[in-house]
Amino acid sequence: MAERRSDGRPDRRRGLLVALALLGGLLLGACGGGTEPGQGLTGSRVDPPFDVADVALESTQGGTVSLADPDARLTLVFFGYTHCPDVCPLVMSSIATALTRLDEADREQVRLVFVTTDPARDDAETLRRYLRGYDPTAVGLTGDLEDVEAMRDLAEAAEQLAGEQPTIAARDGSPVLGGDISWPQCPKGLGIPQRRTLGLPMPTPDMEYVVVGLTNGPGFYPNPCLADQVAWVRERGLLLSAYAVLSYPDDEALERFGDDGPHDGATRVGALRNVGYQQALYSIRSMRSADLDTPVVWLDVEPVALFEWSGDPVANAAVVEGARRGYEDAGYRVGVYSTPYLWEQIVGDLALGVPEWRAAGETSRSEALERCGADWSIQGGTPVMGQWLQASRDHNVTCPGISRDLGRWFAATRG
Repeated sequence: MAERRSDGRPDRRRGLLVALALLGGLLLGACGGGTEPGQGLTGSRVDPPFDVADVALESTQGGTVSLADPDARLTLVFFGYTHCPDVCPLVMSSIATALTRLDEADREQVRLVFVTTDPARDDAETLRRYLRGYDPTAVGLTGDLEDVEAMRDLAEAAEQLAGEQPTIAARDGSPVLGGDISWPQCPKGLGIPQRRTLGLPMPTPDMEYVVVGLTNGPGFYPNPCLADQVAWVRERGLLLSAYAVLSYPDDEALERFGDDGPHDGATRVGALRNVGYQQALYSIRSMRSADLDTPVVWLDVEPVALFEWSGDPVANAAVVEGARRGYEDAGYRVGVYSTPYLWEQIVGDLALGVPEWRAAGETSRSEALERCGADWSIQGGTPVMGQWLQASRDHNVTCPGISRDLGRWFAATRG
């Protein structure tokens, strides 16, 4: 809560819980309910509180806002930008997840503020669209670069107070083994009737990362044990990423979501893009409810039995394009999972130019590594992983050179 002066009014120097500092300094703070002061809290107290620059910035909720203005709520301040590829989405996702764990009364006492450090590109509408994917109540602030720079002291304080976060050490570029899981690995008998879970085995101990599926087959149906699978990965301290199966909408979904998104729902292509956009937002909510952090979401484009793609590649491509925008508007990077043949059959010559996770079927590690070659390009993107099926498990191997920066593709977890 805000510090108060002897006259009862909020102190303009009130304490701010700063979530992210300029240039990537990181502080993850979460507040929890407790009967004793400070119980369940993590982070650093700024005592005495420091003066916040009285700078009026344009707000996504209309008008202008200064962080020096009195406000009785606890304010979480995030300095970042919408094109930030890795750290920003991870921290924003963590904050959004933490806020969902508060009861309604406590949640009303917390204000989330995002201050852009790239005001040239992040106008109010761009920020509004970006924040909608995390928390629709969040306030985005933008303005002249000089005004943003005037708040540098607050950002630098956050950088000084930043707690240590798990990091991923650079390697020599050699291939790294991992796995992927989803609804088939859930305990038997869960999920939608068309996709009852199978209780298949989890990854083997030699696997260092896991890509977790967000859906129970088609879009708008969640993996029924997503939270448990994420917890399994975290308990073992493995690297973590996510993928989402995309699917063509039925008439009900098209009617419901065709006008709900950034595209022109009056056209068929625009309506289908909006459906893809909403599939992305649905899966993002699933990730946050399961506390799943990832810098990238892989778009799984393959046939979905009983939820078939249409016979029109242009229409199918519109769903994929919409999903891509949905994730990117929320701050995630995307890649595609498929094969060259399946991709062409479903979306024709669509070329997103995004990274690729290439499937080799029931073959071998050597065949999966072969998929890293140029002959197996799906849509012109960088090869990141090859996958093969062996002994009822999906195995994955990173392509040569990828392990030099595993943090670009995976989130670190604490065991």
